[in-house]
Amino acid sequence: MNFKNSRHKLILISIIFIAAFLRFYRLPENIIFHGELGVDYLAVRDIIEGKRTALLGPRTSHEWLYLAPLFYWILAILLPLFNYHPAAVAYFFAAAGVFVIYLCYKVVSALLGRNTGLISSYLLAISPAWVRLTRDSRFNAIAALLFFPFLYFLVKCLDKSASWRKKYIFWLGIILGLSYSFFPTIIVLLPSVIILILLKRKSIKLKSLGKGLIG
Repeated sequence: MNFKNSRHKLILISIIFIAAFLRFYRLPENIIFHGELGVDYLAVRDIIEGKRTALLGPRTSHEWLYLAPLFYWILAILLPLFNYHPAAVAYFFAAAGVFVIYLCYKVVSALLGRNTGLISSYLLAISPAWVRLTRDSRFNAIAALLFFPFLYFLVKCLDKSASWRKKYIFWLGIILGLSYSFFPTIIVLLPSVIILILLKRKSIKLKSLGKGLIG
């Protein structure tokens, strides 16, 4: 039994090492820096200098629609610390990209078993699309990271043995709100929450639903 656990841990460490290598290798030379990212950096500079409100985040493809400012607040911490060098943000998102591999493993293992967790995390680690998502160094990478805790809490809320524990509904609301703050397309996850409420409408309490809305 100990041998199996050791082998399992060794495989997981190897997967995380592969993920880190693909995301950190020659990162300064391979930074993806495009116009939209430049606009974000200039906006953060204006916020720091007091020329722009800190309550508006990146503008979407619709000129009248802005995201929440959480992404800009993160950049407002990182950029001044490293003299506004783009590599600082790239390293931050590379680290977040490695962390999401471990998060994927933990969530999928808890829901479907450790072997499935290893397979899914390995596929995520070597996925060119996920590596590119990390290299883009934008807010949608954080929204993708938040999908895994959202999935975990959603399944926990559907689990009969959970008995509608308030903490699961509250944290489901927190994660959904944070996800939407980083990327508007995350609204596609909202129907799954609505279906959850419809399926559990007989057992869900109004107070618990209120906690989810507060979250």
